[in-house]
Amino acid sequence: MISIVVIGTPHERVLMTGVHRVADVFCTCCSDRLGWIYVSTPMTNPNQRYKVGKVLLESSKIAQMMEELPLHSDPEPLASSSDFA
Repeated sequence: MISIVVIGTPHERVLMTGVHRVADVFCTCCSDRLGWIYVSTPMTNPNQRYKVGKVLLESSKIAQMMEELPLHSDPEPLASSSDFA
């Protein structure tokens, strides 16, 4: 279960939109890499600056973890729309 994440050391990674400085995001429970956070973007491409500070979670990792959660008879929602307002 994803309880909280830890952010790794920033490093450069070649992505489809260029070379970005990112830091991997890990689950503190199982140490799996869940995705990354954008630390900086290429100065040559200012259109990518909106990504800085954003976290990208890999949906396959999240889906895998959701499958491993124990089933409850009355599950509580993970989040509601008011949590993001």
